Amino acid sequence: MTDSHAHLCFPEGKANLTQIIDEFEQGGGEYILNVGHSPETNLETLNIHNSLKNNKVKVLSALGIHPEYVKETISIDIDRYKQMRKTVDAYRELVEKNANEIAAIGECGLDYYHIKNDPSISEEELEEIKELQKNLFKEHVEIALKHQKPLTIHVRDLPGENDCIEDALKIVSQIGEGKVRGSFHSYTQAPSYITEIIGLGFYIGVNGIVTYPKAENVREIVKLVPTNRILLETDTPLLPPQRIRSNKKYWRNYGAPYDIKEIAETVAKVKEGSVEEIIKTTTENFKRLFLVD
Repeated sequence: MTDSHAHLCFPEGKANLTQIIDEFEQGGGEYILNVGHSPETNLETLNIHNSLKNNKVKVLSALGIHPEYVKETISIDIDRYKQMRKTVDAYRELVEKNANEIAAIGECGLDYYHIKNDPSISEEELEEIKELQKNLFKEHVEIALKHQKPLTIHVRDLPGENDCIEDALKIVSQIGEGKVRGSFHSYTQAPSYITEIIGLGFYIGVNGIVTYPKAENVREIVKLVPTNRILLETDTPLLPPQRIRSNKKYWRNYGAPYDIKEIAETVAKVKEGSVEEIIKTTTENFKRLFLVD
């Protein structure tokens, strides 16, 4: 059993790391991809990886800069492009130094959802932020190509809008030269792009959203994706599955790697297969992508 996208560096993870790992191990868990999303969490991700090297559950590392970092952190009072250049240069150096300890590049990608939803952002600023996000994502794809590492990609847009996924696929195709692989994590965009995603050699990440009663769109996506291209993930501590959301007496109220079991159960129902087969195949997918021996 594997969790292909978790954030153990969030406060919930750091405060309860031993309990989270033990719970996953007792449930039959083998591997977790712990994903950095900022300069600070990238360092924390490496620290967790090093501290758990001898653990039965193998915690792998992904280092990246989330697209929302552009808006949240980069000051509007200074040249944004210069700030981003400095951030990317430091990120490249970190990857170079720790390439042997890294299983993937990311979390990276594009996120137009929040900036399109923000009325305080002018049209001009919106386009600038989108351009900065695209430049940042291109850097990640170049780094993945250079170091032959898979990507863990985030794409999110307003419901019914496809700018984000179209821009992301264009960047992956052009910069990746058909040689990069990875996962489109927590994929909730239009099902019509799945064929292209799979054609580029990528996998689709499925998490706790699939268990939500109103998430029929995600279950439709799962129906379309061949099982040998599905990765199970939790996005810990975000997106707890339905059982955790409705159980107020459970020891935690946030997502954790053990929740892969419930996600696998729902995927098995959608695919009309067995839970055991879903866990077996998605574990094989994880190992194939992240080059686990």
